Formats: sequence, C-alpha cells, structure tokens
Amino acid sequence: MRKEEFMMTLDNLRSKIDQIDSKLLELISQRLKLVKEIGILKKQSDKKIQNRNREKEILNIVLLNAAHLDLDGKMIAKIWKIIIEQSKLIQNKYL
Repeated sequence: MRKEEFMMTLDNLRSKIDQIDSKLLELISQRLKLVKEIGILKKQSDKKIQNRNREKEILNIVLLNAAHLDLDGKMIAKIWKIIIEQSKLIQNKYL
C-alpha cells in the first residue's frame, strides 16, 4: 500500500471512530438524563440510591451482551462500574 493510500485509509478509519465516539457521548448523555429522573423519583418515594441487586442485574446483562459481541468482559465490567458509580453520584445530588 502506498503512503497516500495508507494515509487516506487511516484518516477514513479515524473519522469513523470519531463519529462513533460522538454517538457514544450522546448515548451516555441520554443515559445520565434518565439517571437524573430516577434520582428525582427515588427522592419523592424515599428510596435509597444504591440497589445492589439492580447493579448486579445491569452488569450481568451487559456482560452477557458483551460476550455475544466478542468483547472483553473485564474491560466492559470496568466501564460499566464507572458508569454505575457516576450514576449514583448524580442521583445523590437529588436526595
């Protein structure tokens, strides 16, 4: 592959990654808006923020889906644990 072709291919692939990153950020934003709504509901009904059963359920579902997509379970678990922790921090703002 010539250098020009290589650079065009590399730039094209990077552009696709940039588009995916933008979509991921939008999805994270949507998720966190829902988390906020849940936090408000929990406050109104005097519910605790932390629900270990729900956290386990989320991780199990995500890891099952990750396995079907041939993704590294350890990496996905780390990412989702961060998402869950941040979600709890957001919900705590409303208690």
